[in-house]
Amino acid sequence: ARISSFTVFDGFLYFSATDRGSSGTTQLWRTDGDNTSLFADLNNPSAFTEFNGYLYFYADGPDFTQQLWRTDGVETEIVTDTPFASIQPDSFAEFNGFLYFSAAESGTSTGLELWRTDGTETMLFADINPGSPSGQGSDPDGFTKLGDYLYFSANDGSHGEEVWRTNGADETSLVADINPGEDSSSPFQFTEFDGYLYFRADDGSNGFELWRLSG
Repeated sequence: ARISSFTVFDGFLYFSATDRGSSGTTQLWRTDGDNTSLFADLNNPSAFTEFNGYLYFYADGPDFTQQLWRTDGVETEIVTDTPFASIQPDSFAEFNGFLYFSAAESGTSTGLELWRTDGTETMLFADINPGSPSGQGSDPDGFTKLGDYLYFSANDGSHGEEVWRTNGADETSLVADINPGEDSSSPFQFTEFDGYLYFRADDGSNGFELWRLSG
């Protein structure tokens, strides 16, 4: 069996696995350490994240789409009817009462952009690179909280992939254009430590080095 995405939630260890006796579909399983069983017959569940008493994840939907799901350990349900062309793996991040993630809505040219849900309403929160070629979007990634902001990398089409942040309300903005112009500094591995956000980036002159910024 192929097994991945181990996540502890409400006294169980959840994971995705392919049963050798099945048709090869990866489904949602769980174990309490004594008993292991198929929990939900879904297609390729992944990116498990606990939020507000639920375990959120995405699974494949019809017509090559992906859908956002959640379970409380008893009931399993779709969070939104919005079909996604793709949801960025491991992009889920809790911030100020919302779960943020990077996704591209199916049937549109928006591309990968910043979405959020509170479990009731799911919406496109910021279209940072509107009208991007081939619908690639700004591809936000690396969500990390520091102070009153959620920091991440994104490409607005003018500054390359750089450091951005949002307060979840009236401000979503570029923090630093480390590699000036359209070139990217490709910031990565954001880590909060002692009041600073540390990451690696390339300013175009020195290659990838260690950077930090204060909140």
